[in-house]
Amino acid sequence: MKKLEKHVEQILDHMQSPEEERQDIREELLSHLQDSYTYHKNQGNSGEEAERKALSEFGDPDLIGKGMQESMYPFQRRLLYIIGGATILYGAVFFLFMLVMNGEEFPVWLSIQFLVGSAVVMAGINISSLGRNHWLLNTIVMLSAIWNGFNITIVVYTVGAFVFGFLSILIILTALIFMVRNSYLSSGVAEMSKQERFARKVSYTVNILFGVMIAGAALFIIFGFMVFGGFSWILLVPAGAIVAWLVFFRFQMKWISKSPISAMIGGVFFLMVIVGGPFLIMYVM
Repeated sequence: MKKLEKHVEQILDHMQSPEEERQDIREELLSHLQDSYTYHKNQGNSGEEAERKALSEFGDPDLIGKGMQESMYPFQRRLLYIIGGATILYGAVFFLFMLVMNGEEFPVWLSIQFLVGSAVVMAGINISSLGRNHWLLNTIVMLSAIWNGFNITIVVYTVGAFVFGFLSILIILTALIFMVRNSYLSSGVAEMSKQERFARKVSYTVNILFGVMIAGAALFIIFGFMVFGGFSWILLVPAGAIVAWLVFFRFQMKWISKSPISAMIGGVFFLMVIVGGPFLIMYVM
């Protein structure tokens, strides 16, 4: 029977299901295999032969696992490959463009760009393990979106600003689409009514847009300080706002699963505190 259990685990190795959903799938698949094993055993086959026939009839675990992943979480892995691959390609093209056109090199920037893109690609390769924690997967993709947002501020003064800025926006939009899909698909929507699924989809979209607003405001402030004041400890304040939202979003995802409407209201309140808080402090002081 160990072979049957191993076969099921090989199938699950290709899937990003959270643990509760994973356990349900495990029990269902194992039940089918055990029924097949029992049938062949009753036909007069030995235990080993019954296992072999049950596994053979069930099919290749890699193909089944990939098929189930694509059925339950369509395009997720491919979206990660697109985001990560585009980020890496963007880095290489922009680096060569600046080297040829202006004779400028940005080795540190290129290293970070490749690191960010590679992290997303690796998340796609290891989606079965990382995908079980959809907040962590969202965080990796969100950080790549934030970095590509920062790239817009870098290319704004270059000759090909429009082209590179447009490409950055496309990568960011793809990342945001992935985050909404990943949050929605990982929240057990299959057994919900159409109205409940719609409410969750809207809530995830709105709350991720709140994160985009916070990240956008933070990047704008960071860029302003870098242009006029250089690097300073004060940059930790807007960077801290991004970190605060990522932490808040972890709880927000659980909140959305219980009450999508109140979660959106909580997101509005958090947005007002994060964005308006510093200005209020400055006004009081």
